[in-house]
Amino acid sequence: MAWRVSNASKCAGYEKDRDPESRKAQHRKSHHKRREKILPYQKKKCLERKMEAIRVYSDGSMKCAFCPESRLYALGLDHVNGDGATQRKDGPRGCVATSLWAKKNGWPKVFRVLCHNCNWLASLLPRASPGLSCYKSADKLKEQTICHYSEGSMACPCGISDIRVLTIDHPDADGAAHRRALGVVGGSQLYRRLRQAGFPPGYRILCFSCNLATYLEQKAGSVPH
Repeated sequence: MAWRVSNASKCAGYEKDRDPESRKAQHRKSHHKRREKILPYQKKKCLERKMEAIRVYSDGSMKCAFCPESRLYALGLDHVNGDGATQRKDGPRGCVATSLWAKKNGWPKVFRVLCHNCNWLASLLPRASPGLSCYKSADKLKEQTICHYSEGSMACPCGISDIRVLTIDHPDADGAAHRRALGVVGGSQLYRRLRQAGFPPGYRILCFSCNLATYLEQKAGSVPH
């Protein structure tokens, strides 16, 4: 380390002259060796960055702008102007990367905090308040599936009953593997397969917020406060 400090110019020149692909390969190799050691630190930093952004854009309330939802894993940053897809093409992707970008740029007033339910409803009804119900007739296939797995309640255990934000959940958190095995991406394709199989057991109904929050809490092994 002392040699590198006293010969910084040589090190800088060496790094500059190295092949970019060689540097990437060396970085991947080094990262793989230290992965188990640095992974907990990376998770902690990512969570801290997200919490900071949620706190700033919710004005300290740590809640959704349209409903009382306050679970951190159920909250995310929403683009106020509805141009999230455009920004993600050329900018940061994901809540953590977006949080870091927002901080570096002085927390621009282009985001708000929404839960995943309200975020989805806002994308469907950009000119209406997503906190208000504006129910439309659901696709019959989805309605049949939701009705069966909710045992007729047509609601998530949290009480949300807007069918537009209700979805199938795999309690064992193996949804991705199951969809790959079936060769479907989800949605109507999955509902159709379930109906063809006679609605087999092993599924439940959750809203988008509960679905993602439950998955992330299981993955993290704890609930942040």
